[in-house]
Amino acid sequence: MYDVAMRPLSFLFVVRRSSRPHAVSPSPYTCERRGRVLVECCVSMVLLAYAGALALVVSAGTTHLVDASRQHDVVLRTATAQLSRALSTPCLVSGAVAREAAGPRAVLDVVSTDQHQVRTITVDAWWQASAFAHGAWHRHATTVSGWCE
Repeated sequence: MYDVAMRPLSFLFVVRRSSRPHAVSPSPYTCERRGRVLVECCVSMVLLAYAGALALVVSAGTTHLVDASRQHDVVLRTATAQLSRALSTPCLVSGAVAREAAGPRAVLDVVSTDQHQVRTITVDAWWQASAFAHGAWHRHATTVSGWCE
């Protein structure tokens, strides 16, 4: 009598014996899936590149707008300080020409004129936009006059 518990472990494994070697042929599903994975990877890479380009365009546009508003604010604050002289104390304004730096990319040309009792200050402000805007120069001119008795 042969007991099941005494059998060797070879009955658990199916061993196929043939005279010629057995070649494993890939199933059509495996080849088709490999092609789909390649296409999916290519599509995801293209979408990722477009998303990166879009993020770059949005950040460059935002940077340009913030820089332009900052430069404009610096120029207006500095010009206001110059122009307030003609309004607050017009009698102290005399004829003069000055160039003043208002920031790293901003320049003020201040021209003071004295014509009898009318004292005038003209501020011609120039500021350069960021490199994202091709470094274009912008101009803002303001003239204020005061009456001196």
